[in-house]
Amino acid sequence: MGDLYPNAEIIGLDITPMQPTWVPPNVSFQIDDANQPWTFADNYFDFVHTRFLSGCIADWDKFYRDAFRCIKPGGWLEHQEVNIAWFDDSDPIPEESPLGQYGPSFREAGNRSGRTFCVVADDLQEKGMKAAGFVDIHVKDMKIPFGAWPEDERQKELGILSKAFTMADLDGMFAGSP
Repeated sequence: MGDLYPNAEIIGLDITPMQPTWVPPNVSFQIDDANQPWTFADNYFDFVHTRFLSGCIADWDKFYRDAFRCIKPGGWLEHQEVNIAWFDDSDPIPEESPLGQYGPSFREAGNRSGRTFCVVADDLQEKGMKAAGFVDIHVKDMKIPFGAWPEDERQKELGILSKAFTMADLDGMFAGSP
């Protein structure tokens, strides 16, 4: 991203110290926890992008209030999340199957940890943004296929990538699970 916007200062935040060893000169990474009070000044950012924070945030309303405070008037917040449930348009997924248990397992884990995975299903993004003071909110729901079955080339590409992403992450998602 730094190569695309060489005049922008880009700050990446993550709770883990595992970050790239080389980044463009206008990109830096900081270790921080978005659950803690944000240390950035009021009206600091023009744009904040977050994604895949389901299961990470303890208080979504506080998260959006912190983001709102740190974004300049006229700035933007983009928040991308995925639904934890799997769906099949042509054939219901049996509740007792592994895919049928995927969503309920994550819902239970979120309930136990106090950090929900149901950000999309419970519409926490739009509700939290409105409560924090954001306006001109746009919600874009997208169905992403799993695998190379779609005939449409763009959907096929998305399906291949989503399957690769999911399969690569399964061990990490379920490590330590019974």
